[in-house]
Amino acid sequence: MPHDEKPDTNPWVAVARYSELGFVIPAAVLLGFLLGKLLDYWLHTTWIFIVGVIFGAVLGFVEMIRMATSSFKDKS
Repeated sequence: MPHDEKPDTNPWVAVARYSELGFVIPAAVLLGFLLGKLLDYWLHTTWIFIVGVIFGAVLGFVEMIRMATSSFKDKS
């Protein structure tokens, strides 16, 4: 970004960015749970959904950290 351009200072942009953080982890956990249950049903097992929940939580936290670090980079 050139030095003469200011970053977007609209407060609604910040609200949208930070509210997205609150949906990333639950959405990832829910998706991991649903995919794990689907695999449990398909493979006739009862434990794969736990792996899906853990995998979803880890991916949710990774994405949250990426979003937070990019937010700090935008401010500087």
